[in-house]
Amino acid sequence: MIDEIGKGTIEIINQAKSGTHICLFFKSKEDLTDILVPYFKSGLESNEFCIWIIAEPLSVEEAKELLKKNIENFDRYIRKKQIEILDAHEWLAQLGKFNSERVLEQWLKKEKQALRKGFNKLRLAGNSLWLGEVDWKDFSEYESLANRIIDHNRIIALCSYPLDKLQTPQVTDAIGNHEFAL
Repeated sequence: MIDEIGKGTIEIINQAKSGTHICLFFKSKEDLTDILVPYFKSGLESNEFCIWIIAEPLSVEEAKELLKKNIENFDRYIRKKQIEILDAHEWLAQLGKFNSERVLEQWLKKEKQALRKGFNKLRLAGNSLWLGEVDWKDFSEYESLANRIIDHNRIIALCSYPLDKLQTPQVTDAIGNHEFAL
C-alpha cells in the first residue's frame, strides 16, 4: 500500500517533463512496483511509448499481471503496441556485450520510432541489475552520458537501484548521474 509520501512521489513523477532522468532506490519488490506501476500507467494514459526492462526481483509475467490488475483496459495498450516489457537478459543478449554507446543508440532509435508512430515521447524504466556483471565505473559513465542524452530528447527515464546491492560510493554516483533521486 502506498503511503502519503509515496502518493506525493508518484505525483511528482507523473508530472515529469521530457528530458527527466530519475533515480529510484528500492529495498523490496513492493517498493519498486509501488512506483513503477503508476509511472507506466501515467505514461500510457498520456500517449507515451513505454519500455520496461525487467530484472530481479521481478519477472516479465509478474510485471504484466501487475499492470493488467492496476491499469484499466491494459490489453488495449498491448494491442496498440504502446508498451514493451522485456526481460533484461534477453534484451541485453540482443545488444551483445554491454556497450554504453550501443545502449544509448537503442534508446534514441526507440524514441524516434515512438514519435513516428504518433506517441508523445518515450518513457522507460530499467533496474540497474539488467546490466549483469558490468564494471561500476563503466556503468556510471553510461548513466552520465544517458543523463545528457535524455536531457535533450523526448524521453523520461527511471533507473532503479536495489539498495542492498550498492555501496555508499555507488549510491553517490547514482544520485550524481540523475536529475532526481527517490
